[in-house]
Amino acid sequence: MLLSSIPHLNAKREASTQRVSVMTKEEERIDRMLPGLRQTYDLLALLVEQTDLPEGLRYVADQAIRGIIRPPDGENYEGIVSRMVPLADAELRREVTAAVFRLSRQAGMLKVMHDEVERTQADLAALDTYRIFMTR
Repeated sequence: MLLSSIPHLNAKREASTQRVSVMTKEEERIDRMLPGLRQTYDLLALLVEQTDLPEGLRYVADQAIRGIIRPPDGENYEGIVSRMVPLADAELRREVTAAVFRLSRQAGMLKVMHDEVERTQADLAALDTYRIFMTR
């Protein structure tokens, strides 16, 4: 009876060793990624903090984003992200690039819409002034 359980114990020990090996490899992978993840978190947290503006001021989010990422002339979003999170791996940088690009585009659209509303309001005010002048 005792001899028949030895192969079973060896199999359990081998499975346990394999699990430890897999866990060690996973821990090493996480340790390698952690600095890039921290940089990414810091960048995204800063972007969220600086763009969480009251409704009436959201159109300045574009300026806030540009103030954070400070893009030199001609630098694309991939270059910006590579510069800001150099420790992140390629896959994480691609995800961050997409997020920063979408955020910048949305902020830019808010600015364009705000400018259009201001132009329309100025046009309406001019028409109203003209109407008042013409009815006198």
